[in-house]
Amino acid sequence: MAIDRVRREKGSAWRDDPAKSAAPVALVVETAGRIIVTAVSDAASAAGIAPEMALADARAVLPGLRTMPADPEADAALRKHILSWCGRYTPFAAPEGVDGIWLDVTGCAHLFGGEQAMLDDLLTRLRDMGLRGRASLTGTPGAAWALSHYGEACSIVASEGVRDSVSGLPVAALRLGAATAAGLTRLGLKRIGDLYALPRAPLTARVSGEVSLRLDQALGRVEEPISPRQPPPRYRVRLAFPDPIGLTDDIE
Repeated sequence: MAIDRVRREKGSAWRDDPAKSAAPVALVVETAGRIIVTAVSDAASAAGIAPEMALADARAVLPGLRTMPADPEADAALRKHILSWCGRYTPFAAPEGVDGIWLDVTGCAHLFGGEQAMLDDLLTRLRDMGLRGRASLTGTPGAAWALSHYGEACSIVASEGVRDSVSGLPVAALRLGAATAAGLTRLGLKRIGDLYALPRAPLTARVSGEVSLRLDQALGRVEEPISPRQPPPRYRVRLAFPDPIGLTDDIE
């Protein structure tokens, strides 16, 4: 299972003011001399603003866009906390990208009443904590990532249905680099399904071997094991005294 876009809701000051809460808002960060959008509110998204856009481009689309500085360190600390919390569903949890989490829930779903009940429980609890996320559960990490990023907000796909479920998604859903995805699009290969019938050797020579690897991972032809985050070690220290201790100063 892949959980994508686990993000904090806007702060209480925005939620408590209906006018501000409804206003398009974006979080921004400066990188390489440019100001980039990292997250957007629902109103901003509906207006066509998306993460990774340059702020100048976003303001051209929506001049009245409100912005606030992003806090990557706080977001990383929050995801670390969520990662530990996901231990309620499986001991095999691992970080993915900057705002995603892998969960290997093999053999765990029945403890929550089934796969759909488990997904509903997870997303409901996140929402109750003031978080929003998208989740997908399927037979391969690659397909789960593709569906959680480009499919429905909550989806479950059986292993035999993976090929059909991802065929209509854009090629970027294969976790390809931006240049590789753009190269495929220029060739008219816009959807994952467009790659199914193509010979691998010419595709690798023309674009990149990354395409074949990611496609095989998504379809389950190549294993992609998840390396779970190891829990922090718990230390215990014991000191044996030769005689009974009866004074507070000795204990201290």
